[in-house]
Amino acid sequence: MRINLARYNCTHFHIVSSFKVPKEEGAELRGSLQNMSTHTHEGPDGDWAVFFGSKSQVEGITHQIIGSIHQTTNDQEDDDTVRFRFLIDRASEDLPRPPSGFRSVSKLIEVSPHLFGHLKASVRCIFEYDRSHEKLSRVQFPIPLIVPAAGDGVTHIESAQFSRRTSHGTEYKIAVTPPADDGAYVHSVRFETECQLNWKSIRNLLNRAKSISLNLFDFTQGE
Repeated sequence: MRINLARYNCTHFHIVSSFKVPKEEGAELRGSLQNMSTHTHEGPDGDWAVFFGSKSQVEGITHQIIGSIHQTTNDQEDDDTVRFRFLIDRASEDLPRPPSGFRSVSKLIEVSPHLFGHLKASVRCIFEYDRSHEKLSRVQFPIPLIVPAAGDGVTHIESAQFSRRTSHGTEYKIAVTPPADDGAYVHSVRFETECQLNWKSIRNLLNRAKSISLNLFDFTQGE
């Protein structure tokens, strides 16, 4: 499945998960991934990594897609640490294709439910909007401080991070940076989740992040 980040006003989409596995399972995981990919690295201390890479063009927009698995072992511990990473970035048309030793990221996503099951993961998305969105923002910068600092101290808030908190904790955080000169209005969304990673769940996570971002706009203005 190909995802067009431009349709979401998204420039960066990142999923990362870190978890422990018993050493026997770690050895099995390593063997499975070695059979899937020809681009692997092994350190002198037994740490090991495998990389997947793709270049995709959707509706004229170039995307760089990277997937990786890092496995860290420690003889003093019963478990290995596994770090899963998946990201999509909008890229230049001149982006070269991955070296021939890289297998497609789609291969990693296809087998992820079988290899990892449900993962606890952190998601980060960066959205960029043109200047027309600034007037629709529910938060207008700069924000004057209610009690400015004395003397030559600070007087305004130029950007900020917001969150949604419930009795269960923090559901998400969103950092907002207003445009400078002709720059973009930037939303950086972060949240934690648990899911099986496949193309459907990846698109669902991107849709959730986009929904969080849109909550800070009031599209009824001007109606």
